[in-house]
Amino acid sequence: MRLKDISIYVHIPFCVKKCFYCDFNSFAGMEKLKPYYLDALIGELKMYACKLKGYKVRTLFIGGGTPTTFTLSQLSLILDTISSLYDVDDGAEVTVEANPGTVSDLMLRGLSLRGVNRLSLGLQARQDHLLKLLGRVHTYEQFLSSYYSALKYFGNVNVDIMFGLPGQTMDMWTQTLDAVIGLKPHHVSCYSLTIENNTPLGDMVKRGILDLPDEDTERQMYYEAKRRLLAAGYRHYEISNFALPGYQCKHNTAYWTDSEYVGIGAGASSYYDNIRYKNADDITDYIKKVHKGLLPIEEFEYVSEREKVIYAIITGLRLITGINLKEFRERYHVDLLKEYGDVVEKYGDMGFLEVKSGFLRFTERGIDVSNTVLSDFLR
Repeated sequence: MRLKDISIYVHIPFCVKKCFYCDFNSFAGMEKLKPYYLDALIGELKMYACKLKGYKVRTLFIGGGTPTTFTLSQLSLILDTISSLYDVDDGAEVTVEANPGTVSDLMLRGLSLRGVNRLSLGLQARQDHLLKLLGRVHTYEQFLSSYYSALKYFGNVNVDIMFGLPGQTMDMWTQTLDAVIGLKPHHVSCYSLTIENNTPLGDMVKRGILDLPDEDTERQMYYEAKRRLLAAGYRHYEISNFALPGYQCKHNTAYWTDSEYVGIGAGASSYYDNIRYKNADDITDYIKKVHKGLLPIEEFEYVSEREKVIYAIITGLRLITGINLKEFRERYHVDLLKEYGDVVEKYGDMGFLEVKSGFLRFTERGIDVSNTVLSDFLR
């Protein structure tokens, strides 16, 4: 009998410095907690190992925060624990996130020897003044150094870039695009800056200290990214993600196709056996719970069949190919075009949704208003 698929996410919440735009569960200046947190991670991994008998790990993603603020030996302990306790597929995608300037050639080589086969590097912008404005801890030259080192050991490297930044012009954006395309990474994640409350950047924008590009310019930046990346041979497979053929991120695709996953670490989320869990955000609270032999779960909810359908619609429409209507009907026992015919017709008439070759998907114009369209499915 084929084992069920599972993805594992391990959260490392430590950073050298917290970026000014970031509202993720991450912290700077808490280095003294690292050894205790590592012990807790190993403890939580051991608790889940017995629960996941009958599952095969298809993807593993170590993210943050900045995972590479851990030492090679600390990251190796996590990787070795997973490989010894879990049934990991021989072809599993194993990703580690890294910030430029926090990785050495020795660390990258060591990670590759321990089974990591994909590295994700956060660049964000080509211009050093924009990196400084964002609170990044690296320069473009440091990114290049880390990137070229990564290519020596990994055959799959992602680069993150952002548009819609304060003070960013179209020329600056195209310079970033051209620089990244010229480096030929296997995957490019291309995100629009989201201004979050309770972040330094959000506060500066609210107070009028920084100005953002207007909405039309921000959309033009997105279209320009798509045009240049497609021309360079990348496939646009998800709203914010582009990959050379064969290099789509398997871990993130598991989320978008409603697959099961387990999140390990402070603030991490899990979804399996029709239940969603969320761990305690606070690092100290997380450590205390695990050391007491308790799963550090702060919230959980049972997922109804209706909620599963809605989640599958919202995530599935993020994919550029959209939702395979036949497979959707077979998996969820719902005829999407009948159940949500009024929504599909409404936005189809407006040119935002289309049914083509058995798939429901956003049109190019529809991507621009995707949040509005998706909200109509939440009924």
